[in-house]
Amino acid sequence: MPLPDNPTGRIVAAPTVETNMRLAGTIVGIVLLLLGGVWSLQGANFLGGSVMSGQSQWLYIGLLMRAAGIAILLWSNFRRGK
Repeated sequence: MPLPDNPTGRIVAAPTVETNMRLAGTIVGIVLLLLGGVWSLQGANFLGGSVMSGQSQWLYIGLLMRAAGIAILLWSNFRRGK
């Protein structure tokens, strides 16, 4: 008998801890990538209107955040399970 919220009647497995951690890593990686992009553009003075605009330290901080975001995305999506 199908569950009320499952009209197809197929058995659907609950997400595992590994799936949840992969999703969390993907979200964190994307956020770091986007924030790092904004901060590096502000530091390079391509995005104006901020205290951070034209400050080269924000360019470097943004680049480091982008690198961390890429690393987290790669690690969380391409690591092998046990």
